[in-house]
Formats: sequence, C-alpha cells, structure tokens
Amino acid sequence: MVRRFIQEAIQKWEARPLPDSLDFVEADFRKPKELVLPRLRRWWQENLTAEDYYWDED
Repeated sequence: MVRRFIQEAIQKWEARPLPDSLDFVEADFRKPKELVLPRLRRWWQENLTAEDYYWDED
C-alpha cells in the first residue's frame, strides 16, 4: 500500500534528481521546498557529527 502511495505521489508531483551543488540561483528560492531545503537537508545529514547533537543529561 505504501508503495502505491509513493508511485501516485511521483506521478502527480514528479520526482526530480537534486543537483549535488549547493550553489543556489535566485530562481531556486521561488520554490524553496522543492529546490533549496532538500539540498540543505542532504548536506546537513552528510556532514553531521556526534558533536552537532545536543543532549541534556540532567
């Protein structure tokens, strides 16, 4: 069932590969959810280290 929902979403909204570059152009910011945030999220996940997390141990 999940696979069906994914396929329907891909057909409806299209799936486009993201460029590897973090160089943004002004037009990218017209669709930040599609063109900016996913690239920043991918960069953040690839560069995340244990020190980046904050744990309150109290």
